[in-house]
Formats: sequence, structure tokens, C-alpha cells
Amino acid sequence: MQIMRILSTLLLHLLISVPIQSQETLKLDSIDMVVEITVNNDIVYTHRLEEKETLYSLSRFFRTPVQDLMQVNNIKTGKTISIGQEIKVPINNQIIDMSIDNPGKEWIPVVYIVKRRETLFKISHVYFPQAIQELINRNNISSFSLKEGQKLIVGWWPIQNTDNEQEKEDISKEDILTKLISDLESLIDLEKPVKQDSIQSSVTDSIPLIAVKNDSLMHLDSIAFTSSKGIAFWNKEGSDFENLFVMHNNARENSYIKLRNPVNGKVVVAKVIMPIPEQIYTEDIDIVITPAVAKNLGALDSRFRIEMDYYE
Repeated sequence: MQIMRILSTLLLHLLISVPIQSQETLKLDSIDMVVEITVNNDIVYTHRLEEKETLYSLSRFFRTPVQDLMQVNNIKTGKTISIGQEIKVPINNQIIDMSIDNPGKEWIPVVYIVKRRETLFKISHVYFPQAIQELINRNNISSFSLKEGQKLIVGWWPIQNTDNEQEKEDISKEDILTKLISDLESLIDLEKPVKQDSIQSSVTDSIPLIAVKNDSLMHLDSIAFTSSKGIAFWNKEGSDFENLFVMHNNARENSYIKLRNPVNGKVVVAKVIMPIPEQIYTEDIDIVITPAVAKNLGALDSRFRIEMDYYE
């Protein structure tokens, strides 16, 4: 009985996913694709339905199953959708190209509007994974801090026709059956019991990798420790009074740096998130810090002398 239920579900999924005739033209509300982040850090785009648009055309354009659109928008089977209705579309992060600056007319910019106290680090590491430098270059950012309401191009979405000759061909019953059997065998394999010793081996093998990834000070024999003095800079108009982040050209990225204000003796340990962007700050600046770091160091001026201990 369990196998028959799985078989029926897979068959329904395959029949729904079979392409029909041709893809309708989809019109975005603006030239930008402005997305939002949910409380679960999922990416969502809200689309207003135009004439002749369907859930199917949305699913094809945004590469997401119709079933997901129905579930997210609480649309029941057989329910009518109308022109002007807003449809929330879950966006697959992996389809957004974040490695290019301006790819051309076959791509549209994916835009995110900065919320209060959000940082470059959070946006580039949690929401839209990419190098902070790419985000800075793409948006000509000249300050370490972001402003509420600031628009950022976080990547590009492909708008070329997703139909190809293979998709336009009719799928035979034999093809469906073959795929169905393959998927069914995969499910059966997943339900097979796994030996306890194989689980233990898998976990044990992964521990060293996790340790090296999460501890930037591992293998100290290959990392040089440096103490130096220099000039620190922070933006007095910045809003990040929560994250202890710095930019430094020589300190190892994702490691921690110990900072000391020689004027008052205050010390703080901060995280190095990236090198200092080129052509934004003057060459005499050795480290750029967030307002949170400056506050903990008791810094009054935007530029001040600093003592640093870090790993290269």
C-alpha cells in the first residue's frame, strides 16, 4: 500500500511537470527584480499577474514547481486566480548569478533593499552568498556601512527562453515509466536501514574538516603572527553598532584581530571579513572598522592610531 501511494505521487508529479505547448510571455512589474528575505532567510519575489499569465508561466520563468507556488500562496486546486493578483514566488538562490557585473539584456538585476542595521557581511554571507568585494564593486559602495532603504544589486536573473527542442518534444509513456521506476528505486534505497558502523565512520571522517573550517587559528605552523601599529578609520555616520567587523589587507580573512587604543588602553577583538576595497580609502589607512568596534575602543575621531595583533 505504501509503495502504491509513492507510485501515485511520483506519477502525478511527472505528469504535472510535462511541458505543455509553449511558454507564455511574462512581464515583470519593473526592470528590476526586487526581492525580499523571509524570517527563515528564504528569498521571495512578489509578482502581480498580468493578462494571459498563469501559474505555469510563472513556474517556468522562475524555475519553481507549480505546487510550490500554490502552497506559498495558499491556492487550492481548482481555485481561480485573477489579473492583478499578487503571487509570492520563492526564488532559488542557485539560479541567481552573483559572479558578473553587467551580463547584458538577457539578464535582469536582482535587487535587495537594505533593512535597518543590516550589514554587507550579512547580506553577502547569509542572504546572497558571494564575496563582499563583488557586492561592493557591483554597487559602487564607498562606505563600510549601509543605509536603510539602500538598493543593492545582489545578482542577475536569466530571462532567456527556457524552452528548448528537447522540452518541446512529446514525452512518451515509456519515458515516464522509466523515470518513475528510477525515482521509485531511489526512494526504496532511502528507506533501507543504514548500518550503525557506517554512520559512525561518516561522522568521524567529517570532524577534522569541520574543525578546520570553523577554527581559523588551526595549523598555526603555517600562519604568521604579527603585531603592528597603524591608522584606523570608521564612518561616524555608519549604523552598525552591533557587529565587531574589520577590513584589513594583511590579516587572514575570517580570523580574529586584537585591537588596542593606545590613548585609553581599551582592547577589543574583532573579526576580519575582507581586505580593504581598492580606491575607496586613502592609502595611509591600515584598518577599517565598524562603529561597533570604534565604540568599544572609545574612539572619538574617525581616524585614530591603533595597535593590532593578528594572524597573516
